[in-house]
Amino acid sequence: SLAGEGESSAQVALALVPEFSKDPDWHVVQAAANIAGLLKGESVPANLREKGARFIRQEFGEKAIALGWIATPGDSDDTRLLRQKLVPLVASTGQQKELIEQGERLAREWLESRHGIAPEMLAPVLRVAAEFGNRDLFNSLRTAAIQERDHHVREVLLEALGSFRSPELARAALDLLLSKDFDPRESFYPLLFGPLSYVETRDVPFEFVKQHLDVLLKRLPREVGEDYAAMLSSVGGSFCDAKRRDELDSFFSGRVKDYSGGPRTLAQTLEGIDLCIAARKSLTPELTAFLNRY
Repeated sequence: SLAGEGESSAQVALALVPEFSKDPDWHVVQAAANIAGLLKGESVPANLREKGARFIRQEFGEKAIALGWIATPGDSDDTRLLRQKLVPLVASTGQQKELIEQGERLAREWLESRHGIAPEMLAPVLRVAAEFGNRDLFNSLRTAAIQERDHHVREVLLEALGSFRSPELARAALDLLLSKDFDPRESFYPLLFGPLSYVETRDVPFEFVKQHLDVLLKRLPREVGEDYAAMLSSVGGSFCDAKRRDELDSFFSGRVKDYSGGPRTLAQTLEGIDLCIAARKSLTPELTAFLNRY
């Protein structure tokens, strides 16, 4: 946590990962994986992201592939918990080809049969499959979500729809907020904020809100429970530079006064961006130095 905030050396923290990534205690491996998570995000220079992914594959790939997405008879609770943490990390941030392909196959089979994936692994399997998936998978998930009657499963499917790393498919998912296929109380958070998870799609939600603000304000719940419009400025929650911070502030500062709780949400989002900018100044050189030596 201290390294992620720029309060201590990321190089020192990451150097601990090889010492503990093979530990037999799942708590220790999970802690090491959390440190390796520093290599995800915009603080890693674009030309070094593949090195970061390779580091994660090297340290955790063998264990993650052995665990796989599917539980085996006799798995302990610790094994199941480690699978939930480690396999999605290595598949997503580590871009482990075997796990991505296995996840996509399992996702497509589940969409056909509704069997084959343990309940605790359904969300991560569908999310990773979507992250690297194509339009065909997007259409299958959309159809499944429209037809699904179980509230919890529909939430999982909507989360997957918001997890595509392709900007084109991220925009297609956001367009669903304008359709009548889903209740906005269910679709708002996973579809609007899911793209913030990836460098490739972090700008997409803000552009979508700017383009469709008037329509969104008519569709979103405004009085029952909470004013969803107040959360719109959170589309900048993954920004980490002054230019985009100023664009977000300029667009919303004159509007949020009309949203219940809107000024507070905007202030919190801008504060988060400021903290990210400050942390990035120290974190990026640290990550660069570590990966250049790797």
